[in-house]
Amino acid sequence: MIEFFVPGVPVGKGSARTFINPKTQKAVFTPASKGTKAWETRVAYWATPLAPREPWSGPVGVKALFVSVRPKSKEGQSRRYPTVSPDCDKLLRTILDALTHVFYVDDKQVVDVHGLKQYGDCAGVLVQVWQV
Repeated sequence: MIEFFVPGVPVGKGSARTFINPKTQKAVFTPASKGTKAWETRVAYWATPLAPREPWSGPVGVKALFVSVRPKSKEGQSRRYPTVSPDCDKLLRTILDALTHVFYVDDKQVVDVHGLKQYGDCAGVLVQVWQV
């Protein structure tokens, strides 16, 4: 199992939007979340030194613990888990896409996946990756 921490505020991968440009009559694709590409690049940057020479070709497992700093308005509360956006599944999608070509060839190889959001002192994501 390989484990690493990526500091920073995790960004979820929103639903992409497609629309027809009325002037050109061509489909235009727009990502829904700003900062997604930068976050994916950051995750890949921290993962690459620990990655195998060649991406794994078999089944893979991924576990991600997303840590958010508790807002000052919530400091007195005992809630441990942030039940706010972004959704855990969208955060996971960003991680899985970021690790493609780093640890595995395609994220369809991920057969075991776990995600958890919680409050902590330092924002970021703790990632574990393993071959199943």
